[in-house]
Amino acid sequence: TVFGNPYSIKYFDEVPTLMVAYTEDAMAQESAAEAWFGAADVTGRLSVNVSPAARYRQGKMFIPEQKRLSYDLPESVGMSSDTLALLDTLAQEMIRTGATPGCQILVVKDGKVVWNKGYGNYTYEQTQPVTPETMFDLASVTKVAATTLSAMKLVNNGQLATTRPLSDYVPELLKTNKKGLLVNEILAHQAGLQPWIPFYKNTIDSNKMPLSRLYRSVQEPGFSIPVAQNLWMKDAYRDSVWQQIYQSELRPDKAYKYSDLTMYLMSRAVRNISGKPLEVFAAEQFYRPMGLQYMMYNPWEKGLTNACAPTEQDGYFRQQKIQGYVHDMGAAMIGGVSGHAGLFSNANDLAKLFQM
Repeated sequence: TVFGNPYSIKYFDEVPTLMVAYTEDAMAQESAAEAWFGAADVTGRLSVNVSPAARYRQGKMFIPEQKRLSYDLPESVGMSSDTLALLDTLAQEMIRTGATPGCQILVVKDGKVVWNKGYGNYTYEQTQPVTPETMFDLASVTKVAATTLSAMKLVNNGQLATTRPLSDYVPELLKTNKKGLLVNEILAHQAGLQPWIPFYKNTIDSNKMPLSRLYRSVQEPGFSIPVAQNLWMKDAYRDSVWQQIYQSELRPDKAYKYSDLTMYLMSRAVRNISGKPLEVFAAEQFYRPMGLQYMMYNPWEKGLTNACAPTEQDGYFRQQKIQGYVHDMGAAMIGGVSGHAGLFSNANDLAKLFQM
C-alpha cells in the first residue's frame, strides 16, 4: 500500500498487487487495512497516468459478497455517538457498585463495530486496567464458539449425522446406559443427562484443600494435568472423570433440562471423528484462518496469563486466584480443554466469530 504521492508507484511496477491510498493519516491506514481484509469495498481507479504499468483509470473493483467486520463511527449505521456514550456511565456505575471490577463493551450493527472499549481494572485493587485486548474466560460460551461450531463443520463434511446414536462416534458409551442416545437429543438437552457432576469434591479434604495423593505443586511424572498455577493433578484421575460421565445415571425422562455433560461428550466425538483434540480442530478450521489471535484455550501455556482478566479467588478447591486457567472445575480436571468450558477471547474476536 502506498500512503503518499501516487506518482511514486512508478518505482513499484513489478509489484503484482498495489493499493494507492494517497495519504498517510490514520483513517487512510484503517480503511486500507479493512479493504485488504475484505471488510470494505475497493472501488477507486487511478486518478493520474504514472507509467506504462500504472495508467490513468487503471484499477480493479473489489466488492466482497460477504464482508468481514469493519470499524466505523456510530453515525455510519444510524446510531448516535452521544447516546452510546451513556455506556460509559453504565460501566462506571457497575464498577462503582461492585458488580464487576472491569469489563469490555462492544457494539456491532450492520457489520460494523461502532463501539469497542475496555472499562475498569482486572480487580478492585485497580492494578491493571482492562483494555479491548484483554482476554476473558468465555465459560459456557465455549459450547457455541468451539464445540457446536466444530460439530457443524463435521456435519457439513458428512462425517457426523445428528440422527445417529452418539455411541457411533464415542464407542466408550456402547456398554453404558447412553448407548442409544441420539446426537440431536444430546445437543438439544433432551437426552436425560444429569445437569453436572462436581468431580472436584472427591479430590479435596475436609478443609477444602487438594488431596496430596492427587495433586502436586510442581509438575512431575504422573502428575501433568494443570488445574491452576502450581497445581498439577494426577494423570490417572482424568480417566476417573470420564468414567463418572460415562457411568452417570440418566434422569427418568427426556424433558428439556440443561446439562454440561452434553458438551463433554460432543468434544470427545469431535476428537474421535477428526483425529484431533477439540482445541486443535477448532483452531485449524476457524480461529487461525480468521486471524483470531485472542481466541484460544489455555492462554497460560502461551505466556499470556497477565493478558487475561482473573475470574475469581477460588476458596473451595484450588485455593488461589484463577487467572489464565479455566475457571470451570471439571474442564480444569481434564486439562483445561472441554466442550462446555475452557475457551478464552476478547469481545472483538468473539464478534468476528459470530459475524462469520
